[in-house]
Amino acid sequence: MNVQGYQIHILPSLDRFWQSESARTHDNVYIQQDNVSPHRAHSTITDLQERGLYNYLLPSPATSPDMSLIEGIWRLMKARISQLIPCPQNHNDMIEAIQAQLDAITEHDLEEILDSMIDRVDALVSANGGSTKF
Repeated sequence: MNVQGYQIHILPSLDRFWQSESARTHDNVYIQQDNVSPHRAHSTITDLQERGLYNYLLPSPATSPDMSLIEGIWRLMKARISQLIPCPQNHNDMIEAIQAQLDAITEHDLEEILDSMIDRVDALVSANGGSTKF
């Protein structure tokens, strides 16, 4: 995804999610991004500042997918989609399958992915920042 796509398609949803979750929890939600170029772009930073979200960004971690919790969600969705019968046959089927699997993610799924972070950090430290099983 390029910078424009990120700002047009992702940031408005991120803003709505942040507003909703901050209201629901009665606390500010913090945002974690990685170091991909659409996240670092000057125009993205400006957009986040204008939306009032910039101060809620956590420092960007290394670009290691092992440290990105969203990778666990992508893996979960990919595994579930690959087991669908019949499997998605075209672009529209795949979009529907992705949305259905995203909607099917439970709080328990998220807790399991979050709980894996200690093991992820330990594995990265043991590998001196190199590749891990994650």
